[in-house]
Amino acid sequence: MRTLAIAISFLVILLVMGVPFMSTRTDASPAAGQVEALAAQAAAAVTPLPAAAAASPALPSGWTGPLAASEKHSLAQCADGSANAWGRNSAGQLGLGHTVDQNTPQVITALAGVAGLVTGKEHTLALLADGTVKAWGKNGDGQLGLGNTFEQNSPQLIPALAGVTALAAGKEHSLALLTDGSVKVWGKNGEGQLGLGNTYDQLTPQQNLVLAGVAGLAAGKVHSLAVLTDGSVKAWGNNGHGQLGLGNTNDQLSPQLVPGLAGVMTLAAGKEHSLALLVDGTVKAWGKTATDSSGSETRAISRRHSLSPG
Repeated sequence: MRTLAIAISFLVILLVMGVPFMSTRTDASPAAGQVEALAAQAAAAVTPLPAAAAASPALPSGWTGPLAASEKHSLAQCADGSANAWGRNSAGQLGLGHTVDQNTPQVITALAGVAGLVTGKEHTLALLADGTVKAWGKNGDGQLGLGNTFEQNSPQLIPALAGVTALAAGKEHSLALLTDGSVKVWGKNGEGQLGLGNTYDQLTPQQNLVLAGVAGLAAGKVHSLAVLTDGSVKAWGNNGHGQLGLGNTNDQLSPQLVPGLAGVMTLAAGKEHSLALLVDGTVKAWGKTATDSSGSETRAISRRHSLSPG
């Protein structure tokens, strides 16, 4: 799984840089070792850290990954269930009990038993080992799920939310995958990113009644994605650049099946683009690719394919 993560991360970097990318798929079975070869190619293109940097005392003690990062703040999960945070802290998004920015990793002392971390633009969520969730940071749209819109500079337990196995966070909205394959959503919903069939913000977690059999979640700035147990994908929310993969640019208030996309293992979402890692080790991508200095959109692949997985 680590090699798969490296491969998909490298492909995301290529897309952000504007490097042309087109995935292909044939009916032939994938060659043996295809996934490993893809990962090796990605790893070979990355310059290793100098030994001095790898041993930097600034790195969190006991860090084993994974990392979570937003536009201006970062977090690291440690092997002992603790977490470190650093970067911008104007809304308390580091969870340190204050709003002072930090340029080195700091232990979040009010947090233990961490099993996962995700970040929105200025809010943070932690999945605990017991299946509960804590949230902190900006909360102007209810993205913390606490029933109010007050910012929190230390981790707060989200009431009545349990049995969570995975989290995802967009700019100002949050999602939780439960053990039964259902999904709960909360926060900003102005463009239908919660998938509830309306555009009302939600201050507490609400069950998305349309979704079932979900295996994984991803969230972009104002769009959301779910991979189902059968390998298919549903998408909803803002679609101004085709990031939902539906072949059009119409926003969707409820989850829609992405046509022609199957065999998906995991998903990733950027600001206005989406990616899917398939079981054969290939990656499909759709949505916005790049913007030149004049502000006009440029595409590494045809518009037809940018609006749907290509």
